[in-house]
Parts: sequence; structure tokens; C-alpha cells
Amino acid sequence: EGAFFIPELSLKVEIKKGINAPKKYDKNTIYLSKEKINSLNFVLRNKKDGDFMNLLNCGKKKIKDIFVDEKIPVFLRNTIPVLEHNNEIIWLCGVRDNGFFRAKPGEEYINITIHKEKEHEQ
Repeated sequence: EGAFFIPELSLKVEIKKGINAPKKYDKNTIYLSKEKINSLNFVLRNKKDGDFMNLLNCGKKKIKDIFVDEKIPVFLRNTIPVLEHNNEIIWLCGVRDNGFFRAKPGEEYINITIHKEKEHEQ
């Protein structure tokens, strides 16, 4: 739990635990099921060629195809962080998540929020 800043991405990341996940939340936040996440070992990185994400009820989908479907301009695609847990992409930050790990309303959760910042504020 806590917050940290990634200067290379100008990104502030906050991680919190809680109970009673909300039904809706903004695109810069994800609520992950505490039951399905076995540790707080996450990797936040840029996309790589050939990356794919498992989508609930849709199977595997290439990250490139998700960006096309979501109409993300090519020049922005390398600026969108990818969140991994146990070598599986669970969130294209601010774009789409792997629904398998999503917390259901009322469930215990791990909340991750990202904020783009021009300069780190302490």
C-alpha cells in the first residue's frame, strides 16, 4: 500500500486495500479482487510487440487490436502504461482491464489509481 512516482513516465501510482468495491469508477482507477490477486507484486511497463491481454468472455486479444478498437491514436500508444501481475497483463491503464481480476461490488479489493503529472509534487 502507498503511493510512488515514476519520473520516466511522469506518473503517480497509488495502491490501497479496502472492502466493498464500488459499482463504477473512473478510467484512471481499477479495483482488483483481493481474492484473485495473491500478492502486491505488480509490474508497470510500456507495451511490447506481441503483447496480448485475456479478456473476460472474449479470449485473448492483441494489445495493438485493443488500441485500434478503442481508437487510441498511434502516437499515444507507447505512452499508455501496462500493468502486469504474475506475467499477465491485467490493465491497460486508463483504457481497458482484464475483467477476470475486477472486483465485484461489495467485495474486498486492491485499488490502483494512476495520475499523469508534469512534475512530481511532494
